[in-house]
Amino acid sequence: TKRAEGNYINGQRQGEVTYFYETGEVLLTQIYTDDKENGLRKQFYKNGKLKEIGFQKQSIQDSVWAFYNSDGVLEKKVTYEKNRRKHLVEFYPNGKIKSEGSFTQIKAPPQKEKPIKQHTTRRTTKRSGSLTVKNGEWTYFDNKGNIVKKETYSNGKLTKNGM
Repeated sequence: TKRAEGNYINGQRQGEVTYFYETGEVLLTQIYTDDKENGLRKQFYKNGKLKEIGFQKQSIQDSVWAFYNSDGVLEKKVTYEKNRRKHLVEFYPNGKIKSEGSFTQIKAPPQKEKPIKQHTTRRTTKRSGSLTVKNGEWTYFDNKGNIVKKETYSNGKLTKNGM
């Protein structure tokens, strides 16, 4: 069965490449420049419905991405900047906004290791990188579009809860 179809120039993917499920349905289409994901990406469910769509620049998510359920209903939109989530809007099946808010990056805290077999001591190791956490005002809605709650976060910590 065909797994992929597209142009290869000097061993590098160029232009649109289509990938297929083992059963032959289109899995995804991606635009490439010099073997890097550089353009529109569309991923599909086996039933042919769109699963996600967004743009990549040099293999990095850098735009608004839309995500759909297997019935083709929009579930959420995520804004990415340099592969990091910056903003989220979630939707009810009727299209009304369910929640909306922004994110920031913080340094990852040390993570405790789980004990190994019979040992009861715990060691602490450093986690590298960063975490994506809620930041700023988050608004939550009922399925008719009415605001039901607002929360304020500062670097992932809830600082204000209520209306």
